[in-house]
Amino acid sequence: MNPIYDSLVSIRNEAFGFFDQVALFGSALYTSSPNDIDIVLVYSTARLARVNIEKAKMERVLAYQFPDYTLDFTTLSKSELQQTDFLTKVPHLKVKG
Repeated sequence: MNPIYDSLVSIRNEAFGFFDQVALFGSALYTSSPNDIDIVLVYSTARLARVNIEKAKMERVLAYQFPDYTLDFTTLSKSELQQTDFLTKVPHLKVKG
């Protein structure tokens, strides 16, 4: 299918355990040489400090997995996701959730 997507799925339990939903979007969906890797992270109600700690852990795992790419994250709470309809409006592949 898509090598970046396949790699994300293979490490989803290790990298994305804290997040309820994770999806790949952007140029990584359409080319084998994307400009960057765009990922949306959706979390339940949690303190922002905890979200940032968990995101930092996940970033370390992904930086090791994808050393040649810039990683760009969009982080949304479940309520923000509902308000923006982000995943309805943006083509994506669901990695988790």
